[in-house]
Amino acid sequence: MKDISKILQEFKKLKLAVIGDIMLDRTLWGITSDRKNPESKKAPITHIQKEELYIGGAGNVARNLTSLGIDCNFYGIIGDDIYGRELIRMCHKEKIGIENLKLAEFPTIFKARRFIDGEYIGRDDGGEKDEKGRSLLIKINEYLAEDLWTPFEDKCIEGDYNGIILSDYNKHIFSKNFTEKIIRISRRYNLPIFADIKPENLDFFKGCTLICPNAEEASKITGIKYSKQNLNEMGRIIQEKINSKYAIITCSEDGAFVYDNGESKLMKTQARKVGEVTGAGDTFIALLAASYSTGSNIYDSVKLANIGAGIAVEKSGTSTVSPEELIQRIEKGVLPPDICRRLK
Repeated sequence: MKDISKILQEFKKLKLAVIGDIMLDRTLWGITSDRKNPESKKAPITHIQKEELYIGGAGNVARNLTSLGIDCNFYGIIGDDIYGRELIRMCHKEKIGIENLKLAEFPTIFKARRFIDGEYIGRDDGGEKDEKGRSLLIKINEYLAEDLWTPFEDKCIEGDYNGIILSDYNKHIFSKNFTEKIIRISRRYNLPIFADIKPENLDFFKGCTLICPNAEEASKITGIKYSKQNLNEMGRIIQEKINSKYAIITCSEDGAFVYDNGESKLMKTQARKVGEVTGAGDTFIALLAASYSTGSNIYDSVKLANIGAGIAVEKSGTSTVSPEELIQRIEKGVLPPDICRRLK
């Protein structure tokens, strides 16, 4: 593997496009009050002590890229509402390019997770199931065709991008027509395409450079129950279905599996402890795409992505990883000795 400091320096020369479903993630932390609720005997009063807001969904992929010093342009849709305006503010703060983040006439998607007395008690979702939003889906794709395809192709013609990440949360963005056209444009200009997809939309993403489902998604795609012994067959089927160069399966505590036209390898996880898995897949695909776009091979790129995801799951909420954290993790020697020697 290349010297890690050289890879991180090369990150600063990259420009990647992220296309996908952006949303606002909220985490509420509180404690149960001793006071009785005068409005309901069954519903306790909780004191909210802290609220954390994060750029979620595909936006977290973009956030992970800029935290690594990578120039990133985001393509997507938000609602013209309080959550959408908050996302715009946060994207500016994170230095994410949002000239192609379009406002639409339906609510911004949000996820609100609640932790009371240190326990995760539930999640509130908004925006995605809105009746008005559903009725506008056809119009959205027409809107995207007009407002996103042309500026995206212009950037490709100008040679602005080193790679394209398609981050599918199965919400508003990816229809068959829209996705296939994005892939055709990217391939026309020889740009690598990194797809993190939902199984329901598998056929949309044919022709990507690599596809990166997790173990559960891989089982849905292949119809094969997940086990380490079944990974080779799962990787083969996924690669054949999507006609991709590589199939990568993230396997939680088992690590990450690479399938490369008959050759394969399972790489162990690099997490020391697990705090919260929310967003770890975003960190993984961001680092994988970034490393591969510098010219690193697929195995070294997955190793680096595995290290970053291992750091991310040790944090709370949707999180990012900095170059300093990557270097520190490697220098502390928490990786297998042979990898440490090659990284230093």
